[in-house]
Amino acid sequence: MKNQYEIISHTTIHSFKIFLVNLLYREPHVHGDIEICYILEGSVIMCSAGQKLCFKKNDFVIFNSCQPHEIYGDENNPALILALQVSPSFCKDYFPKIQDLDFSFCLCNSCLSPQDANIFQGTLLELSRLYFSKSQGFEFRCISLLNLLFYYIITAVPYNQAEPEEKNRILIRNQRIQRISQYIQEHYTEKLLLTQMAEAEGLTVSYLSHFFKEHFHLSFQEYLSSIRCEKARQLLLLTEHGLLDICLESGFSDIKYMNKAFFKKYGCTPRQYRKDILKAPLPVQQKTILSTQNFFSDTTSLVLLEQYFLNAEKILKEYSLGKVL
Repeated sequence: MKNQYEIISHTTIHSFKIFLVNLLYREPHVHGDIEICYILEGSVIMCSAGQKLCFKKNDFVIFNSCQPHEIYGDENNPALILALQVSPSFCKDYFPKIQDLDFSFCLCNSCLSPQDANIFQGTLLELSRLYFSKSQGFEFRCISLLNLLFYYIITAVPYNQAEPEEKNRILIRNQRIQRISQYIQEHYTEKLLLTQMAEAEGLTVSYLSHFFKEHFHLSFQEYLSSIRCEKARQLLLLTEHGLLDICLESGFSDIKYMNKAFFKKYGCTPRQYRKDILKAPLPVQQKTILSTQNFFSDTTSLVLLEQYFLNAEKILKEYSLGKVL
C-alpha cells in the first residue's frame, strides 16, 4: 500500500515493462508511463477522466502518462490483465511528439478494424512472450513489436495534440500530479491536510482544491479516503488486528470516521465486512484476499499465457506477419 504511486523501473529494457496481474480492485493511482491494459479474462470497470467505462475479455484501454485511474473488477471473479507500461520517451529520437499526445479514454478495440484489432492483440501477446521468456536477442524483436503497436495506436486511437505554447504548461501539470500523488501515498497514514500540500506547492488552498478535482476527478478528501479504506480492508482480511489498530494504521483519525468512510465505499462497516468474509466459502475468501493485486512472475506468466500465445501465433501467421516480425 505504501507504494501505490508507481515509480516504474525498467530493468530489462529501459523503455518499457510488461506484467500479468490478477485483481478485483486497484485504488486510484498515477504513474509516469503510458499504460496499455489488455483484459484477458473477466471484466472491469475503469474510472478515469471523469468517466466509468466497462471493459470485457479481449478489450484494451490506454492510459496517458500521469492520468489518474481506478479499476474495479467483478467482486466474485478477479480479472486477468496483461499490462504494458511504456516510457513516453521511448521513441523521442524519431517521434518526439508522442510526449505531446493525449489519448482519449475509450474502448480502443472499437477504433480498429476487426483485422487490425486481431493483429494488435496478437502482437501484444507475442511481445509479452518474448519479454517473459528472454531468449537470445529478444530485445531487438521486442522493440520492433512495440513500434508496431504504437503504429496502430497513433493511426487509430483518437488523441489531442498539445500546441507548442501548451507544452510547458502540460509538463508542469504532470509533474505536479506526480508530486501530489507520491506525497499522498507516502503520508496517507499521517494527518494529511490540503493546506500542507498547497504550501509545499506554493499554491493557495482554493487553487489546489480545484486542480485536484479537475485532474483526479475526486476531491482531495475522497481520494485520500479511498486509499485509507483499501488499506483498512486489507488489514481486516490479512490480520487479526483490532479495529482501533486498523484505524490508526490506515490513517483514520478515529473509528467513527473510519466506519463512515468504509460504509460509504463498501456498503458495510469494517466489523461487518470481516464477519461476512469469515462466513464466506473458502474460494470467495481466497479471491477477496488477492483482490488488491496479485502479480505473477515471468515464469508463471509464461505458463498461464501459453494458450494465448498459441492463438497469437495463429493470428500473426494468418496475416503473414510471423516471420516479418
